[in-house]
Amino acid sequence: MSVPTNQSSKKNVSCYPPHIRHLINSKAKAWKKHKTSPNNVNKKTCKFIAFKCSHAIVAFHSCKESELIIWNNTRRFYKFINSRVNHRASMLAIYCPDGSLTSDNSAKAKFFNDFFSSVFIHNELLSPSFNNRTGPDKHYIRSIDFSPSIVCVTLQKLKPSTSVGPDALPNILLKRCANALVLPLYHIFDRFF
Repeated sequence: MSVPTNQSSKKNVSCYPPHIRHLINSKAKAWKKHKTSPNNVNKKTCKFIAFKCSHAIVAFHSCKESELIIWNNTRRFYKFINSRVNHRASMLAIYCPDGSLTSDNSAKAKFFNDFFSSVFIHNELLSPSFNNRTGPDKHYIRSIDFSPSIVCVTLQKLKPSTSVGPDALPNILLKRCANALVLPLYHIFDRFF
């Protein structure tokens, strides 16, 4: 088992508007000119273009963030935040139970797996007893009727989200495979409800 890390470090220049891309290209040309024939004029030109380029990039990002605030859209806000979060930092080294220090991802994963499995309670399939919450005069549901059409309509109404829930299945998978899943789910629901 290994812990995945994201190693992407390339900046996406195509996301900038044309005037910033032009400044980036001009900065690269000025830097190349300064490296081939170093003198004070080329150095000052390179610094000036780099200064203009960095300020244009900061102004561009500032404008994007201001637009995000003005839109007041939670979904766009979280999408922006998640795109800005840096996932490249790996986890630091940890002490193993034997006292040694390790930075190996598979050893850290095994250590955490062993620790978390040791602190969970094993119930040996025993169910706790609960008091009856309904009295003799209370009405309660004796059975729930399902039909394949109800299951299919419910699956088709799911939002096509790619995030997974506690069952580790994304809604988009259930929605796209609805026709194949209708009968098995119908039988499961009919059997247990």
